[in-house]
Amino acid sequence: MVRARAQQRWDLMLKGDMAGAYEYLSPASKVSLPKEAFLKRRGGGRYWRTVTMEKVECAGETCKVTLALKYDLAADVKNLSREIVETWILDEGVWWLVEGR
Repeated sequence: MVRARAQQRWDLMLKGDMAGAYEYLSPASKVSLPKEAFLKRRGGGRYWRTVTMEKVECAGETCKVTLALKYDLAADVKNLSREIVETWILDEGVWWLVEGR
């Protein structure tokens, strides 16, 4: 289930729907990062190309999701790759992203 939630969030981000992606943040993350700040920080993802789930490792109610992001830095700097490791927690039956971990 956490893999599906992470993929759904990234699908939204790749489409530029940062407001939708914000809804996947844990309640505690939303307290420390208001929606307006999140939207400003994320920009819009216009240079992100693809994301691939590499692995999911869970221990209890916490999972680490490792992703490979392909993106363009600028019009003349393309096809870069970056590994991202996200922390997801299970709270009341729902998986939430912990922002900034």
